[in-house]
Amino acid sequence: MTTLRTTIIAGLLLLVAGVLRAELPPDAQSAMEKGVLAAQQQDFALAAKFFAEARESAPEAPELLYNLGLAESKIPGRELRAIAWFGAYLAANPTAANAAAVKKQMDALEVKNQVSTTKFIKAVVDAAKLVPGDRRVAPLLYWSPDLYDGGSLHFAVLLLARNGNSADALKVAEDLKDAYFRSRAQGAVGLILAAAGDMAGARKCFDLAVRTAKKGGNGGYAIQQLAQDQARAGEIPAAFETIDYLTEDWRTCRAKCAIAEAMVNNADIPTAMPLLAVVEQTAINIKDVDALSGTYEVLGQAYARAGDLGAARKAAEKAGELKSRTLSYIAGAKEIKDGWSSLAKSGDYAGALKAARKFSYDTDKLTAKSSIAGMQANSGDFTGALYTVLWEMRRSWESNRARGNVLRIQSHRQSPCSVQDWTTLSTKFLNSPIFTEFSSSLARMPQGDALGAFYYLRENAEQVLDLREVVTQMMKQQAAKGPKL
Repeated sequence: MTTLRTTIIAGLLLLVAGVLRAELPPDAQSAMEKGVLAAQQQDFALAAKFFAEARESAPEAPELLYNLGLAESKIPGRELRAIAWFGAYLAANPTAANAAAVKKQMDALEVKNQVSTTKFIKAVVDAAKLVPGDRRVAPLLYWSPDLYDGGSLHFAVLLLARNGNSADALKVAEDLKDAYFRSRAQGAVGLILAAAGDMAGARKCFDLAVRTAKKGGNGGYAIQQLAQDQARAGEIPAAFETIDYLTEDWRTCRAKCAIAEAMVNNADIPTAMPLLAVVEQTAINIKDVDALSGTYEVLGQAYARAGDLGAARKAAEKAGELKSRTLSYIAGAKEIKDGWSSLAKSGDYAGALKAARKFSYDTDKLTAKSSIAGMQANSGDFTGALYTVLWEMRRSWESNRARGNVLRIQSHRQSPCSVQDWTTLSTKFLNSPIFTEFSSSLARMPQGDALGAFYYLRENAEQVLDLREVVTQMMKQQAAKGPKL
């Protein structure tokens, strides 16, 4: 059986090389022949190494792209890399005689990756449950109120939901004993379902999150945060429904400012401005001095983001002790915005990103970087746009939306992803240890430290889910815009 399998694999490699080969440079030819010999000995990692060496002098030779895909497909944990090489092969040779078989193999590898990813995430969830309870909650309390910062169980919920296991995610959320944290986790599942197009499932999660929040001792804050998170994730209608449950004017005002900012981010300033005017009218009813100052602070920031600096300064004048900080933000926001936007429009994306990093608030940084990524994608720089999203904007809801936007822009191109798009995906994005040395990468996780081990595993799981989405969307685009078989 082993001999037969080896013969078949080597035969496939040689067949493709023989049928598709143009004249390879001598160095590439020599390296490819060594790769075939390594494949005959079933050392597929070495075979892939030689085929990669051959590509240095013949980067788009179809036989090398195919052989790389075939070799990497035999190495556990390299399914996404193999798909990328096969995708590059089809981009280079869309009418290949074996195109249908290659697409079928790509589909099989995608399923295999989904199965292994599900097992991996289950291991991450198990690791989350080993973290002491007080350490699970501490990050939510002391690091940041942002939705994507949470304890181990909160992260486990997000991973399960992103992987399509929303029912399991909600079960894990029940282990979060504090109603506030449980509500936020349930809301996070709803946002993930909404992003996937399952609005019915999302609505159920949002309703569950609100009910949970009401039962807790800090229900108003939980509902306010849920509404703001919905707005920032683009679920504006759901955010409006959620704020109906708020009973304190200052919480309603802050949530509406977040909704207005989301509208601004979507270039819907005409709708955002009347909403901010409503906030001004409501603010008159706020009696608590601190709550009033905080409301005018966020109102001033929202007006500044919408570009109405006059209204922003008027709001700052009413911010009490927060006046100087609000005015400083407004001045800095305008200066930085003018800087990054002009650089991006001129095509200097590196300079634009450098300017965007100067924002004081993460929300502003992410908004600017999201716009830059979209401009890169519209200019045809697909891989550059992905780099901005995956490296500059990691671990945020805005990065999820930006990634989706880049993929949508790419999908509207008249042709499928190019050879360069696919090969860059493999060599630049799928080259971390979790994609190249899966088992040994996991063996490096911290020992004797439950929280450290969990975060190590979670970081790797995030990478896998991020890149799997990109690969899946690129496959769909190639299938939709490639030649019909």
